Amino acid sequence: MISSVLDDFSESMVDMIYNVRDDITAGDEQGIDIEERCFYDALKSFAVKYDFDYPEDKLMELSQAVKVIVDDKMQFVD
Repeated sequence: MISSVLDDFSESMVDMIYNVRDDITAGDEQGIDIEERCFYDALKSFAVKYDFDYPEDKLMELSQAVKVIVDDKMQFVD
């Protein structure tokens, strides 16, 4: 019983590590960092949800612009 629990736990931890690694490197192919990839994913999901056709290259540019704005605003915490 304990062996089964430990095996399940170990497998879950390995899966989580691989998922985190995949998330961190997800934007590498597109030439964007993890923060830009998060904004890209959010913008893409809104475009799909609201059936709004937006070119991929423009989504990339927009996600990079959003990151610049957020980084700028984060410098001045209230």
